[in-house]
Amino acid sequence: MPSKKFSGKAVWAVSVAVILVVILLIALFLSQAPSSQQESITLPPEQEMPQIDISAESEKPLPEDEHAFFEVTNDNVLMALQSLSRPMAYHQAYNLTVGSDDVQAFRAVELWVNGSLIRGEVSSENETRILITDGSTAYLWYENGETVISVEMDDSVSIEDLLGLPDFDSHLTIKPETVVDSGYLVMEETQIQCIYVSTQSQSGETARYWVNLESGLLYQSDMLEDSTQVYTLRQTMFETLALEDESFADCFVLPDGTSPFTVGTKTLQP
Repeated sequence: MPSKKFSGKAVWAVSVAVILVVILLIALFLSQAPSSQQESITLPPEQEMPQIDISAESEKPLPEDEHAFFEVTNDNVLMALQSLSRPMAYHQAYNLTVGSDDVQAFRAVELWVNGSLIRGEVSSENETRILITDGSTAYLWYENGETVISVEMDDSVSIEDLLGLPDFDSHLTIKPETVVDSGYLVMEETQIQCIYVSTQSQSGETARYWVNLESGLLYQSDMLEDSTQVYTLRQTMFETLALEDESFADCFVLPDGTSPFTVGTKTLQP
């Protein structure tokens, strides 16, 4: 059978058709490729996506004292001070500076507290005054001395008066109208958290108090008269003790070694 000869035009038409088919196949492949790729990397539903735990951190409550006292104001500071709890038994030391400019006196103060029993020692350059009390009766003497003074305690007599000290609890009896400043502070050197309150009397005296949030006890205080600092009190040591701690064994005794008080569960007769 004789073969057919194709003209140049026919060959050209076939080539064009083949090229068009190839282009169509490529276009079809490319149009399907993104769809397949998109299906292969489809993100999980929103609730299944891993998330940074920011919400958990924001919902985590702050430490109770830090949360409660960030917003200390002149209106609530006295209530905040009254709400602080104190340990039943502790040993505490202060440094006290009295006077101003070149006329100053320095005293070291130590306190032992066991329930209602208190021992206070105030040491100056030349002497140490010692007091023990159960809140009803106080005994006062000088170190290495034998003379003991007995004083019945009432509203007109305070331990601080007998020892020649400022009132450690005067911040608990502040009158609201005298408050001029207050806040929550962290002491820079010791990082102790404190409630701060400043008061001013009608005569112009400014008293400032820093009260430890953890112990509920006075950490630091001072007084200014016409912008001149006339005394400064600062805690130098503090430790919480058990009521039956051995350090109380000889703490509430008179110079002759006897005690009129009950220490823990033991009563020592004078």
